[in-house]
Amino acid sequence: MGGKLGNSNKKDGFRYEMNFFNEALKRGLDVFIPAGDYLPQDCIIQNSEGKIYKVQVKGTNTSVQEKKVKKIPRYRLSTGKGTKGKTVIDCNDCDILVGYVAPLDTLYLIPCQEILGVSTWLYPDDPKTKSRLEKFRDNWSVFDN
Repeated sequence: MGGKLGNSNKKDGFRYEMNFFNEALKRGLDVFIPAGDYLPQDCIIQNSEGKIYKVQVKGTNTSVQEKKVKKIPRYRLSTGKGTKGKTVIDCNDCDILVGYVAPLDTLYLIPCQEILGVSTWLYPDDPKTKSRLEKFRDNWSVFDN
């Protein structure tokens, strides 16, 4: 039963999803995972009040060095849908985008309306970042509304 899986991206995506599911369960959230991977969300989360959230999980495990003098890495998260001619994730299909930065084991829980393009940049290594998305790092309160 051993051997390599054919698609490394698919394998990485599965790991990112499992990491998020585990963290959500630890926080008392209920996780509903659809059969198959053809839906525009990876799971449905239900909070303790019964509120439902459609969640898409994306991740990255490679950084890009900034060209500035400080050389602080940033992480690119693909926040588009489709395989050709990507478009921004549709907020009718997704309430929360979870961005997982694998090398740092860090989750960003971003409301869909905050996603502005097919790529989103995260700066978890930069203590001086002014990124508007930094407030969503480990922001589990998005499931309280």
